[in-house]
Amino acid sequence: MLLAFALAQAVLYSSLLPLWEGFDEPWHYGYVQYLSSARSLPVLAETRLSEEVWDSMLLSPVSHVLHGPWPELQTFDVYFQLSPEARARQRALLESLPRDRAIPSVHANYEIQQAPLAYAILAVPDFLLRNLPLPKRILWLRIFNAMLCAALTFLAAEYLFRTLGLAEPWRALGIFCIFACQMYWASIAHISSDGIALVLTAWYFGALARFSNDPDRASALRLSLATSLGLLAKAYFLPLAAFALSVVAFRRIRLLTVFVAIAAALAGPWYVRNLLLYHNLSGLLMSAAPISARQVLAALIHLDWSRTLPYMLRATLWTGNNSFTSFGTATLNCLIALLAAGILMYARRRPAAGEWAIVGAIAIFGAAVIYVVGNDVIFLHGASAGASPWYTEPLLAPLLAIALSGMSRTPRFGRPMAIAVCLLWMYISVATYIAKLIPLYGGYPGGRSTLREILRWYTSHSADLTSMLSTISLAPPAMIYIETAVVTGLAIALGIRLTRALLDGDNRAG
Repeated sequence: MLLAFALAQAVLYSSLLPLWEGFDEPWHYGYVQYLSSARSLPVLAETRLSEEVWDSMLLSPVSHVLHGPWPELQTFDVYFQLSPEARARQRALLESLPRDRAIPSVHANYEIQQAPLAYAILAVPDFLLRNLPLPKRILWLRIFNAMLCAALTFLAAEYLFRTLGLAEPWRALGIFCIFACQMYWASIAHISSDGIALVLTAWYFGALARFSNDPDRASALRLSLATSLGLLAKAYFLPLAAFALSVVAFRRIRLLTVFVAIAAALAGPWYVRNLLLYHNLSGLLMSAAPISARQVLAALIHLDWSRTLPYMLRATLWTGNNSFTSFGTATLNCLIALLAAGILMYARRRPAAGEWAIVGAIAIFGAAVIYVVGNDVIFLHGASAGASPWYTEPLLAPLLAIALSGMSRTPRFGRPMAIAVCLLWMYISVATYIAKLIPLYGGYPGGRSTLREILRWYTSHSADLTSMLSTISLAPPAMIYIETAVVTGLAIALGIRLTRALLDGDNRAG
């Protein structure tokens, strides 16, 4: 049921999300397209978007985030005011764009700074689908990426939770929480490197705990492989790699040579290339900016953390794609409070070696995220609410593991809290589609609203909703409605089943 829930959401989220509404998706796809057509690595400040991608952006609605730097693009508000006939004409033009993928536009691709693993994987199906119209090509690439990442997340999360000693049904609850988290789908159900990176971070944390508990050659190989692939997926693995290196040196120094050799062979060439081309290790645009650690520290001191930290916590759970809409603050705050209570319960007991390693890696990654916050404030001239949610999302799985471990060790209070977490995330999962994303992309004009207002809109504007989804989403409206019903049914069934399992465990304990 958990795997079915994940795969159904992979299809639904990929289908409902309008073209290029994923975070920086045109530029991420431009990377994939360049690899599949040019068959060579791109170069920052030289490689450009194709004309096909840029022309498609001119024919697609975008959020205010993209409209600011590119005012020639039309916003969703403007698109919603078009007649059905005008929208149908735009969609027809979008479907009939010339497919000469080699013609560069005048617009640079800033995402080619990213590590290449995810893009190399997606370049294979992109080449096979090259003759499809762009919207259909993007839909199939999204579904492929989301299904692959969901299936691998299922395995990686199970490995992490089992390594930390979580018993059933706590492992199942942890996996359900990941798949019920909207920001998880906002990260993996569009073309980018975030999905593979999330899979590899979950695997990394599990492999780190396993090695710390049992530092033999096999566990060192697993940890080195997870770290190396992570370095090829995202540069944010650099601090995690340094921490893993220190753990291997501390726990079993004679295995350090094996760990370093694998990492150097797999990820080394990419980072040597960055040093040669860009004169910095990560190859990221921000890393090339002359921002000193003193400037970052000053920015962090003057930051209003009473607003920044709650925003970052809530955004890790729910962020409305590139439109950056939000879910109900009270609901997310309640969920955060429950998970924080579980972490406090966990802190009452001395952690084992593997748990210490998890806590240390979380602290290292968290410090890196805080540094990114200060760097963003300077780089964006103060126009930053905090670290982007795709930087904090990798901490979801390990923090869930710790919170649920704390609840499971204190069953008197922990089981009711776990049931509340389960039911809250069940509600969020259902409301994400019915009350948030479908109205958002279906032209609902009300912004924040009550459930009664949403239901009234559904009944009075059903034909307009179907007409809007037929031109703005990548799959037919009927398919989206069926997928929504399936995901809703599975979310409710899993919420009830997990609640009963937790209650049965409580009764057996009694």
